[in-house]
Amino acid sequence: MRNQERIIKITQGTNKSAYLIARAFRESDKRQLKELGANSVIQPEFEAALSIIHRILQEIGVDRSTVADTVKSIRAQADTISTDSKEQDRH
Repeated sequence: MRNQERIIKITQGTNKSAYLIARAFRESDKRQLKELGANSVIQPEFEAALSIIHRILQEIGVDRSTVADTVKSIRAQADTISTDSKEQDRH
């Protein structure tokens, strides 16, 4: 993760308006990268899990809009949990 930290700092120093996307394996890394200035952090395992859920729902005949809403809801809940744990860390 140190390389990502360096890249974020260098990029922010040279281009403050750059949109930074990073990759993290753990939730703690995700929070740290966001705190360092990453605009978006991708977690491959989480994204894979969402893809599996999406496929399962499609295979069992759930309509497209419900599948999309379900995946969107799971993603929003994960973002909320991430934000909540970040707030708890501050207190």
